[in-house]
Amino acid sequence: MKLNQNYIIGFLTRDAETRKMKNGAVRQDFTIAINDDYKKKDSDEWTKRAYYINCFTVGKTYDGLNKGVKVIIDGKLVQRNYEVDGQKKSYIGVEVYTLDFLKEPEKKVVQPQLPVQEESKYVIDEAVEPDEEIPF
Repeated sequence: MKLNQNYIIGFLTRDAETRKMKNGAVRQDFTIAINDDYKKKDSDEWTKRAYYINCFTVGKTYDGLNKGVKVIIDGKLVQRNYEVDGQKKSYIGVEVYTLDFLKEPEKKVVQPQLPVQEESKYVIDEAVEPDEEIPF
């Protein structure tokens, strides 16, 4: 049973960066933005906020990870501690196991249709001359 499993749906905020690690494995890094709405305490107004999630793949790369693309990922939350110039730093991100691209529903363009002109049900024979003796 996996206790550390995350499903995230969001939009890429930048193009993915692919690089080779020291051990020879390929790594792909990208950031996903997810939106959230919340209601302010002092009013009935709803406000939008965005969260930015650092994501990476190890040993697997995906084509088409460009800014603005909508994706769903399955992965685990990881924290790495490291040191740079004597300062301790921490990285929190999601290691991606699987990734799928989501497409926005296409907007249907409705073309106005002209009314169809029906053919006349009556046939007029121009060869027949009207009868002069009809009283009306």
